Amino acid sequence: MTKVKPVTQLQLDGFADLLQDAEDGGQGIQALSAAEVREREMAARQALDEKIDEDAPSWTEQYHELMLSNVPWRVAAFIAWSTVPKYRRWPRTQDELAQEVLGLTSDRRITEWRRKYPYIDQMIASLQTAALLDFIPGAIEASGKVASMVDYKATQERRLLFEATGVIEKHSKVSIEDPQLVSTGRKMLERLRKMPLEKKLELLGDEAEAFISELEDEFAEDDESMFDDDPSTAPFDDAQGSAQDDGGEDE
Repeated sequence: MTKVKPVTQLQLDGFADLLQDAEDGGQGIQALSAAEVREREMAARQALDEKIDEDAPSWTEQYHELMLSNVPWRVAAFIAWSTVPKYRRWPRTQDELAQEVLGLTSDRRITEWRRKYPYIDQMIASLQTAALLDFIPGAIEASGKVASMVDYKATQERRLLFEATGVIEKHSKVSIEDPQLVSTGRKMLERLRKMPLEKKLELLGDEAEAFISELEDEFAEDDESMFDDDPSTAPFDDAQGSAQDDGGEDE
């Protein structure tokens, strides 16, 4: 899966440089003089500014960000409008945007922009995807709150938090070497074994049996490892081997 990346200010500035002549040429108002076209453009922009001041549309923040990078205002308005989900858009359609906001007679000019400057659509896609990053701070905060809950149901969230912050490595097992803690763990396991199933489920959830089985395997591995590593067992093994050898010679 492709990693979501933010659109940087440098990228916006470079994008604006590519569009400086986007509004030159035909405006879809061929019957008007250059002065009339300019007057109509200024009126449209003033109307948009007033609309933003009175009742800002949902794409206002993105529009201002593009304007700060010197993207031509009409193109900036179209891009910002396009990044918003269709059900939240004002105006509702591209043609309404062209006539009611951009001061054009139709959305034909928008079509020309997209054909001449294909990176307009690329920028729209990048901004739509980058919007997902706005949810990251809230998601991290929510994850931390869930992980902090004193509840077995938060176990997976805690492990995710520990892995994300480097407290433990992914897929690693927590090892406890303190003999006192190991002893306490064994006693807890013994109590869990004797506990009625209903009580196990209440304490540990649906994976109670799997959890207990995992604990049993962990302690079994520790016992095996301790026996293998204990040098005090070596003489006993040697003595056993010698006794077997001697017995063979007597026969």
